Amino acid sequence: MSTPSSHPPLHLVVWHTEGTAISGIFSWMWRLKKQLPADGIRLTLVSLEIQPFRFAQVCDASAFYDMRIRSAQEFLAFLKKNKTAIHLINHAYPYVDLVEELSPGMASRLKLVGICHSDQDYYYSNLQRLDSKLKGIIAVSPVCQLKLERLLPHRAGTIPSLPAWNIPVPQAPPVRDWQSLRPLRVLFNGRLLQVQKRVLDLPEISRCLAHANTPAELTVVGDGPDADKLKEAFSHGKHVPHSFLEARPPWEMNELLHSHDIFLQISEFEGASVSLMEAMAEGLIPVVTATDSGIDLLKHKENALLSPIADAPAIAANIALITDLRKFGEQLSEQSFRTASRYLEQLDYSTRLRQYLSAI
Repeated sequence: MSTPSSHPPLHLVVWHTEGTAISGIFSWMWRLKKQLPADGIRLTLVSLEIQPFRFAQVCDASAFYDMRIRSAQEFLAFLKKNKTAIHLINHAYPYVDLVEELSPGMASRLKLVGICHSDQDYYYSNLQRLDSKLKGIIAVSPVCQLKLERLLPHRAGTIPSLPAWNIPVPQAPPVRDWQSLRPLRVLFNGRLLQVQKRVLDLPEISRCLAHANTPAELTVVGDGPDADKLKEAFSHGKHVPHSFLEARPPWEMNELLHSHDIFLQISEFEGASVSLMEAMAEGLIPVVTATDSGIDLLKHKENALLSPIADAPAIAANIALITDLRKFGEQLSEQSFRTASRYLEQLDYSTRLRQYLSAI
């Protein structure tokens, strides 16, 4: 890790519009709070609240953020005061538009940096639209990097692929008894949305597991607009034992990760899932859908089990395979952990982020 005295001062301002709603971005920002100041980077986390929050909050925003902005005038004053800082805008694209409306030309004078968090048209279209106002763009995966370079050929060779995996290098995974005949515990942790996360596939996966008498239990952790639909769907048919837990902040996730065996991700698209890497760092077996982006490190039947998107029977069959072959599950768990440990060690997130931002 770099020492504060070995680099010129660097001030990074991170914008966010969802407060403390659970997301990979929130987990990433929580770790930034602990890591960057120790690396000599002054960090300011800003909660943009001119528009109301859309999702449930998991903790007090005032305790988490350095600044909460609730009016256009307050936002403009903050930007004028911090005009020399680097502003990482996340997906706060309407706020860049607001800056232009309040003070034409100001956005281009600021050091605004975009970050493509997901392989999604929403990110691509907005980054393309705001390209002339951005001093840089970060992609969280090689797929996102490639698509951005095709959209913005003048930026070819300047967009780094840097996943938001600022996760400490794990030393050893929790000990799990893979030889026990107990049901294996499957964890889904994320935004309860059908768009992207495909949460309404969960009931069918559960029914497939139950019909096959698979010894598994499902824990669903999260909150979102499709939560009620999801719970209602679980009231029909035969299911494996399942439970719903409220979304919780990342600093309260360790106990859940330690007590589960399989991490279930059934998305139709991703960037580089933070919750997936968090789970792998704790030795959970990834059972995930084969999205275009975010599975570069996964090898089917070596450190994960991959399934087609929206194929509930195939996803359930992969879970059943682990319950039937416990020794195989133990090997997958070990390789999942080793993959995460090796990658996080060589990633050196803080150093790479500093190097990129220092050049802006």
